[in-house]
Parts: sequence; structure tokens; C-alpha cells
Amino acid sequence: MFFTELVFAEQYKMKLIVDFSRFSEVKSDAVWLPPLVSPLEEVFFVAQDNGLIYLLDKDEPNNQHAILNLPLESNTPTFITLTAISLHPSFSLSEEPGYATFYTAHTTEFELDKSTNRLGLSDTDIDTETNFNFETVITAWTYDFDKQKINPETQREVLRIPITSKDKGIQQLTFDLYQKPWNPDYGQLYFSLKYDNELKTHSLYSGVILRIYPLMFGTREYTISQNNPFIKTPEINSEIVVMGAHDIQHFFWAKNSHESIFIQHNNNVQHWLSKAKVGDDLQSQAQPDFLWQQTNKMSPMLLYQGRNFLNLRNKMVFFTLIDDQWYLTSRPLEPLSNESPIIEEVSATQGIILGTNVSISQNNENEIIIFDHHQNKLYSLQSTNSQVIQTNDSGSVSSGFEATYIILFISILAVLIAVLFFTKRNNLVHKLALDPLDNKYARFEYLQTKESILLYKINQQKEHKPLNLKDIIRCEILLNSKVIAIIDSEAGNAISNLKETEIRALYTKEQNMKMGAEQTRQIEVILSDTDASYPVCLYLRKGNNRVTGTKYYRCVDILIDLCWVISKQLNPKVTETRIVPVVTFPHRHIPVATSQTADPASSRNNNANKSNKMLASSNLPTPKPEALKPEAQSTPKTEVVNALEKLVHLHKQGYLSDEEFSLAKTNLLQ
Repeated sequence: MFFTELVFAEQYKMKLIVDFSRFSEVKSDAVWLPPLVSPLEEVFFVAQDNGLIYLLDKDEPNNQHAILNLPLESNTPTFITLTAISLHPSFSLSEEPGYATFYTAHTTEFELDKSTNRLGLSDTDIDTETNFNFETVITAWTYDFDKQKINPETQREVLRIPITSKDKGIQQLTFDLYQKPWNPDYGQLYFSLKYDNELKTHSLYSGVILRIYPLMFGTREYTISQNNPFIKTPEINSEIVVMGAHDIQHFFWAKNSHESIFIQHNNNVQHWLSKAKVGDDLQSQAQPDFLWQQTNKMSPMLLYQGRNFLNLRNKMVFFTLIDDQWYLTSRPLEPLSNESPIIEEVSATQGIILGTNVSISQNNENEIIIFDHHQNKLYSLQSTNSQVIQTNDSGSVSSGFEATYIILFISILAVLIAVLFFTKRNNLVHKLALDPLDNKYARFEYLQTKESILLYKINQQKEHKPLNLKDIIRCEILLNSKVIAIIDSEAGNAISNLKETEIRALYTKEQNMKMGAEQTRQIEVILSDTDASYPVCLYLRKGNNRVTGTKYYRCVDILIDLCWVISKQLNPKVTETRIVPVVTFPHRHIPVATSQTADPASSRNNNANKSNKMLASSNLPTPKPEALKPEAQSTPKTEVVNALEKLVHLHKQGYLSDEEFSLAKTNLLQ
């Protein structure tokens, strides 16, 4: 075994959360999949491989029921097994694309007539006699929050992949939950296809991780990010992002390492952890980047991000079977050479039948949840007391550790004093910078579907004041507390393309001026209705300290977009058609279809635009054309595509009417 030296550990115990062993529909011979946690409340989704999916409410034991019988309600007579389930990261966000979207992966018999969404075999030399008797299928569903069930009528097939045997299907469906809605990779579905030894020379069956945007785009069931590494390699499927990984059991990300995918492998002989980057072919690497490996039976692992167990935080946590006993094991994600893991005893694991599956996951607070797949029970983890689980000479060790603890205590005390000093000083500086925001709002959201504007205080997630667009009678734009433009019902105050150019010139001139240590730079808008005025400070910088989160030019863009919306509301007849500049719009992440042709707009941007929001907390400024690298500058063809993207973006958000959109598009294509 790999732990022969003295290892100190803290003892833990398990506390029962939910017991669903009495479900009437539960089949004793079915295999349970790892549980999912609902982002709304302490509700769990669990599923069996026979296609039954359940809802578990730990606070309401009677509220435990099946929400979908996949083979029955989906009318899939050739269904074989359910292999994975997942929730879209916008599952609980009612204004976002992906709201209430539930994904499943199942294996079915090969159906020749269902070829529309089939992932084609890019390898031209694939053996025509290969028997693809089965397929693995990803399906999207809509969850009804009122009825607390999946609506079977919302079934939408995303894609299907032919496989040679029923155990070679998709093993995991997941999203990178560290990505935020403003990140370009937000909402991309990752899934792993099992290794097929007979077809290992073909990329799709070499043990791969694939990535797609699973939301509909026009008539397409999914799209592919232009950042996928193999979209220009005809012999490799464009959906693949990592290949040659062989026996993938589980994969995940670290919070501060988005560029890396950590992969847990299991070939039934040993387990090992490797690190890959998008575009890697692990099969072709002479020395794959293995972080560590072990032969003991172990559960799928997780990177612990909770706060209840500081000794486990940011470490890999999993169960290891040692001497017929399950032990909670922790070790650094990227351990030092010959570094041993820490073995933690869990006192209640005697109740878990040996040889059965145990999985470990996290709840909404990132605390550890343990699932006993055999007895159908969910547990939380609690600490009991510290102990030594292996020892050679307890007397000499304890005296040595007393001295160590004294030194450690003094060191920690000194660090705390230093931290308190610098924190107090930084808080004072930050408080002085925040003074101008005391009586103002710091950001807003424009909801085009509701024709309303939500105002937010500094560092607040819940809106403080909603304003109806029709109630706004005046909009003032300020730079450094000086009014530079007014939008109201007077014809001379309607916004125009010339006025937009003049406003941008003022902001650009201010940005190019050097700031002193005590100077401030401020972008504000004052919205007024018949009752009061509401100042919103979108951007505030004092010297080198930027108080607000949104970058300068992004604030300018958001502000001018709002001016056009308000001007059309107050002066619909005299507000002219907005001219969209071509060269200033950045070319970002255009998804391509399965045929590897570019979509007219980025799938990620399209999904984000459906929410019809102008989020002033976004931190993505519009880059200047001269800042682009020579190889990235637009050709005439891409300039037209870029302009069309901008028109679609503005039209969907309500800044252009149908007539204005059609006219601008016609002029652009002439």
C-alpha cells in the first residue's frame, strides 16, 4: 500500500439525510447514478439505470416521487439503459436560456432512420463491417417547477453517437460550473465517451471528452464553439476537445485552473489522475501528465470547496477501500513527489456493505454528500474528534508535536496581526473611495421583455428599485459630475448618430488623460420619473483604485445603448435609425455547425442575448481595432459577418425595430 509512514487524521461520522429505499418504483436490481443537487433548495435528483428519475426533498420526506420514466414516457421502445443526467447551469435562472433544462444520456439500439442528429464518423478508413448495434443519445427536457416533474412533451434529442456495445456509451454529462454567464465558455456541455479497444485507433472511440452548446440554434439541435481545437481537422470530429484518454471514469475542473481538465481513470486494475488541456491527444504523448495513481479500490473523487473541514479544502477527496473498510482519503490536487495521502476514518461506514458502490458529491454549500448506492441512502459528513490512525512511537511523537504546535501558534498569531493591519488600512482606503456611492445606485439591468429597468445598490445582488420604461421622462449622462447629454421628450434632445459620436469622443478624451493619485473619474446616468430622480454611478475610479467592477468602455457602450432605448420611448418620431459601425465590433466565438460551417452569430452570444439584459457588472470592454493582432483583423467578408452579428444583437435586445433591422441589413448586403 502507498501509506506506510505515520499519518494523522481527523475522525468523521455520517449523518443520514434522505432514505429513499422505500420507493415503490425502485428496482432492486437497477444501478443508481450519482445524485444531482438542485440549485434552488436542498432538493436532490437521483436516477436508476432503468430510466427512472426521482426527486428527493430532505425537508419533506413525503415529497419524494418519480419525475420521469424515460423509456415509458419518451416512447423509446429500444431503450436499454440510462447512463448520465445533468442540469443546465441556468437551470434556476428564469430570464436566461437554459432555464429549467434537464439533460439525460441513455443507450438504445441502433436505429438507422434516426440519422438527423447522429454524430458522423470522421474517419474515412473506418471498417465498414464494424457492427454499430447500439447508440448513445443525449436528450434535453424541461422541468416543471410547479408540478415538480419533467414534462415528457418537451423531449428534444440533441445528438446520438453509434457504439459497438451497450457499455460503451456516454459516462458523464457536466458543465464547468466555475464559468460565469459573462464568460464565453458558459453553458457548454461536456461529456465523455467510453474507450473502445477495438476502435482505439479512431479518435472518437479512443476515450474522448466532447464539448457542445446544447441549446437550439435555429434548426440545429446544438452548435460547436469556434474555440474547439479540431474544427479545422477533417479526420477528427469537431465536438472533441480531449482524446486518447482511454478509461475515463470522471473529469472535473479546478476553480483557478480553467484551462486544465483533470481526468480520473479506472481500468479495473488501478486508478490514476491526469491533467489535460483542450486539444490534447493523451494517446500520442510519450509521457502522459499523470499526477498520481493507486491500486486500491476507490470511489469517484471531488475537489472539496466547502468550509466545514478546512483541512480538506482545495484537496481531492474520495473513499478508498483498505482492509475491508471504507476510508475517506484526501490528497493535494497536484501532490509533491512521494507525498502520501491523508487517510480519514469515517466511523459509520461499517453500515455500508463492502463491494457496493459509494459515491461522493457536494451540496449547494459545497459540503460533502455521501451516496450509498446499495442501501439507497444519502448522508452528510460530520466531524467527531482528532485521532491517530497509524502510529509507531506515540510518546516521542506527541512531545515533538507539542513544540511544533507552539511554533505554529506563534506564527499564525503574527500572520493574523499583519493581516488585520493591512485589512484595516485597505478597508479605510476603499471606504473613502466608496463615499460617492453612498446615495447612488451602482448598476442596472434593462429587461426588454418587461420594458423595465432594475436598479442595484453597490455590492447588492437583489434589485433595490424597479423602473418602468414608460415612466421615465428624462435621462441625463454625466462625466465627472458634469452633464454632457440630456435625453427627454424635446425634439432637440433625441439621440442621433452624430450625438453618439460626440458623446463617445468626450469619454475617449477623458480616458486618454493621465490621472493623479487623488483624482477621480466617474461615469453616471440620472434617470428621472414624475416622482424622483435616480442617480446610477456605473464607473468610479480614484487614482489607481477602481471601485466599480465594470470596465470603462463597457460602461460607455451600456450607457449609449440605454440612451437609444429611452430616446425611442420618449421621441419615437424624431429618433433616427442607429448606424452600426462595422470595424469597431469585435469578432467573438462564432459557433460552427456539425458540418464545420460558421454560424451567423456566436452560439454563446446568441444564448446570452436571449435574456435581453444590459448587465452593467460585465467586465468585457470592446477592444479597439488597432489593438487587434494583424492576423486577427477582419477581411471584407468577416466585416460583413461582424456587422450582421451586431445587427442581430441589437434587434434581439429591442434597440432596433423590425423596419430598422430590415433596412440596415439591406444596406449592408448591397
